[in-house]
Formats: sequence, C-alpha cells, structure tokens
Amino acid sequence: MDEHYEYLVNKLMSEVTNTQMTEEEYRYFSSKLKDKNVLVFGSGRDSNLYRYCVGKGSIKFLENDLTWVPKDSTDIVTVEYTTNRNQAFDFLNLMFKGKSDLGIYIPNEIRQVEWDIVFVDAPWDGKHGRMQSIYESSRLVKKGGDVFVHDCDRPVENVFSTLILGKQNLIKELTKLRHYKV
Repeated sequence: MDEHYEYLVNKLMSEVTNTQMTEEEYRYFSSKLKDKNVLVFGSGRDSNLYRYCVGKGSIKFLENDLTWVPKDSTDIVTVEYTTNRNQAFDFLNLMFKGKSDLGIYIPNEIRQVEWDIVFVDAPWDGKHGRMQSIYESSRLVKKGGDVFVHDCDRPVENVFSTLILGKQNLIKELTKLRHYKV
C-alpha cells in the first residue's frame, strides 16, 4: 500500500467511533475492497471508510433503520426485515425440511449487479437477527466471491453463517469477523 492510502485509511479509521469491529478486522476487510463491487448490509459510522477503500469499484449499502439514511444519500437502499431473532431456530428447522425461504425484497438494481464482496453487518438492533442478511448474501455474491459476516460470536450469526455459507468455505476468522469464499 502506498503512504497516501495508508494515511487516509488511518484518518478515516480515527473518525470511526463507537464501533464494534477491531482495528485488525477493519484493516483486513478494508484491504479486500479495492476496485470491487461491494454490497454492505448496514450503514453507519464506518461507511465513509468503505466508500474510500472501494476505489474505482462500486458500493451500495442496504439499511433498515432510517436514522442511518441521510436524505441526500445515493448509495443507501432501504430494506425491511420480516423475521425476528427469536424465530431463528424455527427457521432452521424449516430450512432443513426445505420449507423456509429467508429472502427479503431487494430491488432489481441490487440483484442485477455481480457483487464481488458482500458484507453482513446488519441488522444490529437485536430484534431481527442476521439470518435473512446471511441468506441473501449467499444469493447476491457472484460465484467465487467473498462474503464477510460480523458478530459471529453470537449464536444466530455463528450458526447461520456456518450452515448457509458453508464451514468448508471459511477462509479466515478474526475476533468476530468471518471471511467466506463462496
């Protein structure tokens, strides 16, 4: 990495406050973004860091909490989750029986892109859980693409990322961040 890039990444990281990711997680994830098509489930204080690191690639954010969507935003698309965290293991039972679809409505403008990287970092409100985001990440990432899931120390994220993205596809795990090649 050149010094200018490193300086700007450090500056942007210093502006990210009250975050849940470690510096090591941010550095690892950010280092993979250059010139890629990146889809992020969730927007927040670290969105500008990701925007910068994408370089000549493109980035879109999927967000369910309107307080994180500025009025002038052009790269944040709102979505609505239809499940609750407390239903997670009921959905697992249905999935094993082939009777569960965890899909959510995502506009065609998002579905039509070949996403090199999908990052699951939402919803984070504790109500919804990330089972739908993890499920959709497996459908939206291009073949051979990368999926990152944060907060894998929590039961829903741990189980759903392992089952949907495949334990055999796990590339790396850092603190609470997992990197899958699917």
